[in-house]
Amino acid sequence: QNGATVLTCSRKMTSALGDEVNARGLPGRCVSVQADISTPEGVEALRAAAEEHLGGRVNVLVNSSGTNFAAELSQHPPEVFDKVFALNVRAVFAVTQALLPFLEASAGGEGSP
Repeated sequence: QNGATVLTCSRKMTSALGDEVNARGLPGRCVSVQADISTPEGVEALRAAAEEHLGGRVNVLVNSSGTNFAAELSQHPPEVFDKVFALNVRAVFAVTQALLPFLEASAGGEGSP
């Protein structure tokens, strides 16, 4: 009935998802933000957007970003592995850490059930 405000994030700016969801006239809204969360600057941009658009309250966090490199292990350059690791592993940690105060605020504070 009340809907939800959903914040989506992508390296490439596209408001298509937000526009499509918002055009359906459903309760709530969808906001799209451009941020490369494999970088500290991207994580900060997402955190700032959550503060601006969600009022610093996050009820649910879905870490669903990821990438791969289709090659044999022997052909996988270390610098590409670093990029894959940065997005698939480090970004999950960094985004969760950055948004943890907002998650705690939504739960009623640190230590609440």
